[in-house]
Amino acid sequence: MSTPCDRNPGRIDVNDKAACESWAHRLNVTHEKLRQAVGAVGDDPRKVEKHLRDLSEKQGDGRGEM
Repeated sequence: MSTPCDRNPGRIDVNDKAACESWAHRLNVTHEKLRQAVGAVGDDPRKVEKHLRDLSEKQGDGRGEM
């Protein structure tokens, strides 16, 4: 059985509830954090993952604003 993120692994569609839920689970973030990340860097999963990782690292050392 394929998941929405398996069907279009090259893009994150935050307007598709099932895809959004699948990507949020896969990236271990809330739907809101996923939407914010896509708004900031676009719908490329690699860019979104890097953006979320960078934010997490900044937050870990007290400099982030999540």
